[in-house]
Amino acid sequence: MKQKEFEKLIHSDEVAGRVIRFCTTFEDRLDDLIARYFTTNDRIFDFYELIISRLSLYEKIQILKNMSFHRKMKSQDNIVASMDSIRKLRNALAHHSYMPEREIKKLYSDQNIRKLLSDYPKGLSKEKNALENRFSRLWHSYYVQFNKSHINDFNRDAAENSGNS
Repeated sequence: MKQKEFEKLIHSDEVAGRVIRFCTTFEDRLDDLIARYFTTNDRIFDFYELIISRLSLYEKIQILKNMSFHRKMKSQDNIVASMDSIRKLRNALAHHSYMPEREIKKLYSDQNIRKLLSDYPKGLSKEKNALENRFSRLWHSYYVQFNKSHINDFNRDAAENSGNS
């Protein structure tokens, strides 16, 4: 994609709206993953209210980057990279009614952002599908880890209780 074509897309209200909605959708998924990772169902609403709602998207991405799953997850790294590029694009679109040339060049230099807007709206749709698949893989990994942890706790408790009889 040539820079002039990119610049035209950047100044489009339709693109701005789609990117902002896109980012919001996946920020919500990230919020849910973080909340379920760090708390239990009985305290999840408090966690959202007291913790999640006070974090910036950048901070949430950094939390995801440092979360541990039952094994190293390529999906985790890909979500971090993708969400960071989407965050940069969203911020630029949301905070500039007319974007300065230096900001356009900075965005254009990010290969992930160019990929998002290439063959618009197909590039954005493709990334949406990819992110949905990556989040699904992380959820699966989380549930595997969660279930193993609870089975181990159950077995440990059962062993301790049988020793007390």
